[in-house]
Parts: sequence; C-alpha cells; structure tokens
Amino acid sequence: MESSLGNLRLRWNVLRVIAAAIAIATFTLILTTIPPAISILWVLALLTGSAVSTIAVVKCDLAWSRIALLAQSILFAIALLSAISTGGPADKVPILLLAFVMILGTEQTLSLISNYGAQFSLTNSAHVTDFNIPILQRSLDRLYRRLAWNGVIFGAAYLLVLTVASIGSLLSPVAPALSDISVYVLVTAISLAILIVLRDE
Repeated sequence: MESSLGNLRLRWNVLRVIAAAIAIATFTLILTTIPPAISILWVLALLTGSAVSTIAVVKCDLAWSRIALLAQSILFAIALLSAISTGGPADKVPILLLAFVMILGTEQTLSLISNYGAQFSLTNSAHVTDFNIPILQRSLDRLYRRLAWNGVIFGAAYLLVLTVASIGSLLSPVAPALSDISVYVLVTAISLAILIVLRDE
C-alpha cells in the first residue's frame, strides 16, 4: 500500500513539475520577443509569471490557471503588436507562432492539473486509505495519455502553420497580406480548434 501510494504521489508531483516548467518556459519564450526598449519589464514579468504558474500547480486551482493564461495573453499581445508595428520581421514569425501554441498548451495543461487535483493532492496519510489506489493509478495514467496527446496535437498544429508561413513568405510579393503575423496566429487558432474538436477523447 505504502509503495503504491509513494509511486502515485511521485508520478503526480513529477507531472505538476512538468506543468509548471511548461508555463514558465512559455512566459520566457514570449518575453524574448519583446523589444529591448521595454525589456525593463522582463524580470518583473518573468517572476510574476513564474509565481502565478507555480501557485496554480501547487494549489491545483482553476482560478490561478486563468490568471496565468491572462498574464501570458497580455504579454503575447504586447509582443504581437510590437512585431506588427515594426513591420513584422520574418524571423519573429516562428517564435511568435510557437509562443501562441505554447500559451494554448499551457492553458490545457494547467486546466487538466486543476481538474484532477482533487483526486491526487492528498494532504495527509490519514485519508489515503479512503481512496482506491488502483482507480487513482488508472486515472493518473489517463491524465498522462491526455497530456501526451495534447502535445502531439499542438506540435502538429505548430508544424502545419509553420509550413503555411513558409509558403506565405514565398508568396508575399504577390499577396502582401500573407506577410502579416496576425494572419498566421489566426490560422494557428483555427487549426488547433479543428484538431481539438476532432481528437479522440
């Protein structure tokens, strides 16, 4: 019993560490696209984002997950508007697209952690015997599979839109609108929406 419980807690904690790392990496990636003129906010934004993400994972609270998503969205909007206002340099397109996909992936990951938190965030051993450990293990296995599948979906969407962006850069002299970063963000969002709707739950 104790061995099974220890393994369960270890796998759950590893998953939470991975979720926090993804969220913090997303904040870091977004911040690398912000111009040096406003980089004074870099450290503050990274510390705030890291703190919010860590709290969301530790507390398994959906409200904190939403706060993390809001913070990432605001930073991404700043980066996107900055890129568009400066003419949308082509070298920023892949990074901004990856940041956008990672924001959506972070939201999915933190939401799943929050939804499963009530099952696995056991605060003391006195309540452990009240749970059916084999059922919790199957539930945790399912959570790992869902997160792995989400990774495949978001990775496929990123590669798809990156391909479209590459083709668009070649056609930009003919169709200047294809050089606009916001077009690729829109295509990414649509691609992800389609993939998520079609995925096997």
